[in-house]
Parts: sequence; C-alpha cells; structure tokens
Amino acid sequence: MIFVPQDEILRMDLHGMIKEEVNMELTRILDNIPPHIKALDLVHGFNRGEVLLKFVRREFKHKNIKKIELDGNEGHTYYMLK
Repeated sequence: MIFVPQDEILRMDLHGMIKEEVNMELTRILDNIPPHIKALDLVHGFNRGEVLLKFVRREFKHKNIKKIELDGNEGHTYYMLK
C-alpha cells in the first residue's frame, strides 16, 4: 500500500515505449522532478511481456530514487523519491 497524497504522485504511462526510451524519459523526469513530487507511479503493464517491468524494478538506477514500492498490481511500480 502506497501512503502518499495523490497530488504528490506523478503517473507515467510507459506503454508502447522501448527500454531505451524509458531510460531517457525517466532520467529526464528524475533530473528535473519538482520538489513536491514524492513518488512516481510507473504504469508499464505486465501481460505483453516483462522487459519494462524488469528494467524499472531491477536495472534502472537514479540518485533521486529512495526505494521501490509495489502495490500488488504487477503492471505498476512506484519509485519513492528522496
């Protein structure tokens, strides 16, 4: 369960993107994230493959990510931010 007010969560829909695009977009967003945003809700899907799921949960790293949270929906990953 994610306990962050909705106005402090930025949702990103990654459907249709390839890993390289996700890497560039996440880096760009996290480098310029507004200070009031405390979490990123990454909507990557699950039914059509696990490439993006594995990338956002295991491979992608950024200095502004404090931890990764899951909410029971395999198609979402949350980055809790510093």
